Amino acid sequence: MAYAEFEVEDASSPSTSRGPVGGWTALFVVNADGTARRKVVDLRQQPLPEGKVRAGSFIWSDDGRNLVYVLKAPSTKDDGWSCPHVTLQSVDVESGRVTPLSEAQPLSHVTLLGWAVARGEVSLYGACTPLPEVDSGITYPIPEGRFIVFRPGDGTSWQQRALAPSLSPRGTLVFIPSRPRSQAPPSLQRLESPEPTREIPLELPARYEARLAWLHHSPTALVSASPGAWPPGECDGAHPRQRILFRLDAETGLLHRVRDEASGLNVVAVSPDDRYVLVGLLTGESSVIFICGQVPLEALYLVSREDLESELSLDALRRRAVPLTPPRQWSSSGAFPEYVGWVR
Repeated sequence: MAYAEFEVEDASSPSTSRGPVGGWTALFVVNADGTARRKVVDLRQQPLPEGKVRAGSFIWSDDGRNLVYVLKAPSTKDDGWSCPHVTLQSVDVESGRVTPLSEAQPLSHVTLLGWAVARGEVSLYGACTPLPEVDSGITYPIPEGRFIVFRPGDGTSWQQRALAPSLSPRGTLVFIPSRPRSQAPPSLQRLESPEPTREIPLELPARYEARLAWLHHSPTALVSASPGAWPPGECDGAHPRQRILFRLDAETGLLHRVRDEASGLNVVAVSPDDRYVLVGLLTGESSVIFICGQVPLEALYLVSREDLESELSLDALRRRAVPLTPPRQWSSSGAFPEYVGWVR
């Protein structure tokens, strides 16, 4: 496994560190039993881009031999964008050799999604929000989100406007729930070299938003679909909205209804063997939030996928499930952010 360490500077003394001013400073790898811990990269000992650099997200390559990570530096000119310039670097875990992968480009909120070594592709999501013009009357800045497939070998890339995309476990499909400045329905995009061409729109009810959880051993996913709400209100997401649960055949784009009534259900993730699902379920309890009033509570449960896709009611499903967390206030959009992943 890989993890990062952060350096906490003493504010009372001048800094002598030449590393990043934010984020992590060093990456380590260690066996799952805690043995063989070693440092693979220390940014305080690496040449960094000009300006106040911040270290961002990092991921493994799919062959487990390299880590790729993000470095952010503030824009050096008034170019009308509110986001930093981002570069990608990789480190060979065995040798510790660091290699720059990309030139700087304006991006923010960068999420690395996958690195397919055989195809020579790094997939990521980045958003860059244009600065609104003076007296434009814009209340909610519209992010210019993009799904990007970058090929370090020749420096080429393919981009698709997208917000919060999700890459399939094998890295061959990307789910695009929405696009900036567009009312296009959610869709699937096949990642075919040299440039993805086939897009499969999902036939959901009009103006519905979708969230997806991939299965691991077949081109299948569970899709939670709800009516969209824009602009968001102060209590948006604090109460369950109408929701339908589908099973998606990613090869054809066909949706099969699993549950017509899934308002009290948050699908979080599917287990690596595809037999179990982590879900948030209403507990029947509630609490009071200032402004939003009485808000229902949910807890995280482990359920079998067979039960989830059966005709059991949500109450019956909860009684058969294994509770994993204490109850908490319901969230339609940001349920259980502490979830990291399954141990394989």
